[in-house]
Amino acid sequence: MFGLKIPATADEVETFAKSGEVVGSSTWSETHVYGSGATGGGHVSSMVTQRDRFFLKSSEPGQTEIDLHGIGFGVSDGHRVTAVYARKRGAASGWLAGLKNHTTERETEIAYGFNTLSGTGVNGCVALAMLFILPPWLFFQGLLVARSVIIAIALGIGSFAAVALFLKSLSNKRKATVAAIRAGIAKHYAEANLP
Repeated sequence: MFGLKIPATADEVETFAKSGEVVGSSTWSETHVYGSGATGGGHVSSMVTQRDRFFLKSSEPGQTEIDLHGIGFGVSDGHRVTAVYARKRGAASGWLAGLKNHTTERETEIAYGFNTLSGTGVNGCVALAMLFILPPWLFFQGLLVARSVIIAIALGIGSFAAVALFLKSLSNKRKATVAAIRAGIAKHYAEANLP
């Protein structure tokens, strides 16, 4: 996927939690087979993904379904679990960002929840284009338009520096957002009101 994902700021992110007793847990594996071939040969590969699904029953009406792909978070019926979600402030729903099994004291972070809000940074192809195509392009534009090597060099170096500062700013914003989500997760784990 090509594109630039601007992360949410730490101030734009909030967390909320669902805690309860596990009911109806199940674990299974899914195998996906991929292949290509031609006359006289071919290639087949497969990928196995562990799936976990369980439901949390709390004092609130209804149950919360947790469906995990490739996480490997072990639970059994009767375990006490807190699921922490992260979302943009004011949004109706969020993304699962952390799980704690209070019975076994096991905790795990869910990368997808973090990456959705904090951004995974800039796609590698976009970063390469910004750093190594834009400055030379501006350099040559400076040569063609201004017919001045000094202006061309200034445009090239200036654009390289501006892009580098922009990418650094995105990185710092992502780190602050991740820290805010982690702080929210820790708060909800500590406040979990489980019997």
